Amino acid sequence: MREIADGVYQMEVPMRYNPLGCTFSYLLRDSATIIDTGVGTGQAFKGLSEQLSSTGLRISSLRRIILTHLHGDHVGLVDRIRSISGATVHAHRSAVELQRRRKGKRYGIYEDVKDELKQLGGSGYLDLFTRFEHALRRPRADDENR
Repeated sequence: MREIADGVYQMEVPMRYNPLGCTFSYLLRDSATIIDTGVGTGQAFKGLSEQLSSTGLRISSLRRIILTHLHGDHVGLVDRIRSISGATVHAHRSAVELQRRRKGKRYGIYEDVKDELKQLGGSGYLDLFTRFEHALRRPRADDENR
């Protein structure tokens, strides 16, 4: 974690099994706002909690969550953080609608990205995207502690 401006922190939320190793989340300390949450794993939650702690905040201190986009490495901890803190979640209305449609349905990565491309204006890439279907057709893991 590093402070990139006065009271603005770039946090490295760990992502096991991903070559990137982490997702960057940002904390606006004075307003208790987090931008993106990281993947929905126990390891990510612990890493995020420890970094917040070093700024004097806790998960329960957060008041706002801002989502930049819907990829799992950016929204994975939203529900857990919101249930602990009562934070308000802010996202683009198209993203909110997409999440409402997905609620209760278990798609794989391929279906999620295909749906996202259609909803958010990337339908011109669908032909190219479908060429990679074989690589993306695998179910998502439900193990929160992976």
